[in-house]
Amino acid sequence: MKLYKILSIQFAFLLFFSCSKDDTPKTSSPKDDTPPAEETISWPLSTPKLKVVGKYLKDPCGNIVKLHGVAMTPSPWFNGGAVEEWRWNNYDVAGCLTYNKAVMNKLSDAKQGWYLNYVRLHIDPYWTNNPGVSGIQENDISQFNFERFKSAIDNVILPLITYAKSKGMYIILRPPGVCPEEIAVGDAYHDYLKLVWDYISKHSSLKNSDHVMFELANEPIRVKLPDNSVGANTQAHFDQLKLFFQPIVNMIRANGANNILWIPGSGWQSQYKGYAVNPIEGENIGYAVHIYPGYWGLYNGSTWKGQTVEVFQGGRNGAPLQYATKTSYYLKKYMDESINLQAPNVTSKEHTWVLFRYAEVLLNYAEAMNEIYGPDNGVLLH
Repeated sequence: MKLYKILSIQFAFLLFFSCSKDDTPKTSSPKDDTPPAEETISWPLSTPKLKVVGKYLKDPCGNIVKLHGVAMTPSPWFNGGAVEEWRWNNYDVAGCLTYNKAVMNKLSDAKQGWYLNYVRLHIDPYWTNNPGVSGIQENDISQFNFERFKSAIDNVILPLITYAKSKGMYIILRPPGVCPEEIAVGDAYHDYLKLVWDYISKHSSLKNSDHVMFELANEPIRVKLPDNSVGANTQAHFDQLKLFFQPIVNMIRANGANNILWIPGSGWQSQYKGYAVNPIEGENIGYAVHIYPGYWGLYNGSTWKGQTVEVFQGGRNGAPLQYATKTSYYLKKYMDESINLQAPNVTSKEHTWVLFRYAEVLLNYAEAMNEIYGPDNGVLLH
């Protein structure tokens, strides 16, 4: 499993909610050289029901809403246990809620400067698998226990969802675990997702909840075709993804749930081009894109100038070497291959970064000319 979500579906920040407009005529006033007061934001904001309109999320007043948040998974392993700092353990519901609510307090505290307004909440298999079973991966559904899943929804997930709303945060809910290496229409994982979403979309506290959205699966990788071949990024594979997710969408809507649905692509949710040809049908549909620095960077195990990159502690390119990466990635895009990546070497060589493409300059010029003078051959030429 890749670590960890910038999702980020990548959403950015602020939510303004008001249907009122100030139509008071503007009058000129003497010039005031006093510096403007710093804008203050009352936080947390409300979480009105959103709707997908074209490429935007909009509130009931038609305002565009941008979401800025993080992923949370209520598992003790992912919240310190992996480094022997157990914030709770032994399926301690009260301990789990106390810790994760404290995290939400930090994330939504304006004094901390975060101003977050959504959480991607994982129904972690820690709460939905048979208890005490170890050594299985998150993509293994063999230990899924439906009764424990239902209990987890009511006792762990719903309290966190309710608390998030009090902190002005939307919830994107994802199912337990991650997709297996291969998925296929009608396979066991397909049936598993149908079971999970059928229950969630009928649940009275989740169905049509104003601030709750559903992300139908986490990171499909490869898709099996009817001929049993496996791949990820051709139209045939997206046609199968359509057949995989459309019935789940239809089932959720048939249950009367109109929550926004986020649809994953293939290749760990990095590939989507086939949906442009054969999109998921229905309203309130969005596509959840996952972006990782490693897609464009140098990461542990990748190759740079004939050497294997080692960014782990004590590795060739990692801490405690001076100037070593603190994120486990080095940005590869635009990097000059004559640069020595071996820390702690320092280079003073001039480096050019592409911040603004020339094509963007031409497009902006053409758009501005069209707005001012209208379309003509000169503008169209650009």
